[in-house]
Amino acid sequence: MIKNTDHCRLCNHNLPDIKLGYICKLNNESPYFIKTCNKILIKEIGIERIKQIDMKRKKMNELKFDVYGGIIFWPLLGITVLIGNYLFFNYLSSKGIFSTISLIFFVIGIFLIAMGTGPFIEFKKQKKLIEEQVKIITETLSLYNKKYVVNYYPKRNFLDTRIMVKNVEILEI
Repeated sequence: MIKNTDHCRLCNHNLPDIKLGYICKLNNESPYFIKTCNKILIKEIGIERIKQIDMKRKKMNELKFDVYGGIIFWPLLGITVLIGNYLFFNYLSSKGIFSTISLIFFVIGIFLIAMGTGPFIEFKKQKKLIEEQVKIITETLSLYNKKYVVNYYPKRNFLDTRIMVKNVEILEI
């Protein structure tokens, strides 16, 4: 559900307030309107907010390959270490030898599994938060019959990791 402060986050007339969240510069009061504000001005502040959130969204989309690759590679490596450790432990115990090396390899195997699953879980949480923010911005702009388009500079080569915004356009629908 879109709150009045979601409109204010995009408006140039907003003033952040510790107690109320946002107040309107035009009347120095907390925002009160039903559905839409007739004095909203979506310029620099709104464009900067859209730019920041869309850059986060784009970065998350570019991390997707690494995170999904990591959730496959690291746990497989960890499981391989655990299976090797199990076989090594059985071999040593059949000979009557007990060693702490087995415990060390067990910890390494668990650590490798965590190296893939931890970033994957964090990626999913961050992606959900960013998608919610994009949805709120999109729904808020659609109330005013507007949409946004973010244009990015192309990457120079496949090793270029920079994400640079060329411009943000607010268009009438």
